[in-house]
Amino acid sequence: MLWDLRNQYVSGSSSESLGVNARDTKYRIVKAWVESDAVGVIDSQDAQCASSSDAHPKCIHPSPRHGRNCRKSFSFTTSVSMNPFPEGANTFTEKATDTAGKTGETSWTVYVDRSEE
Repeated sequence: MLWDLRNQYVSGSSSESLGVNARDTKYRIVKAWVESDAVGVIDSQDAQCASSSDAHPKCIHPSPRHGRNCRKSFSFTTSVSMNPFPEGANTFTEKATDTAGKTGETSWTVYVDRSEE
């Protein structure tokens, strides 16, 4: 996983998996995504409606999805090709937006090595 490679070197010709994880027990997750300083948004997904056991009765979002059952946690996995990233330090940022419109984020750095290409 790309998160596990933080502060380490990866081959510029590799493809790495990345798990995106978001949690907000008060307002619930609407959308999560990952982006980088070098290429912008890598992948983005809307949180799908929750099962009744995960739903919050006051989960309301000011959008066409008004009144839906939003998830308190949301995860997805994607694959990240390192080909478009430049040699050296690259910052990746996971972000998530909740039903209150607040966005949380966490960032880490992965170093791309192109010396063996």
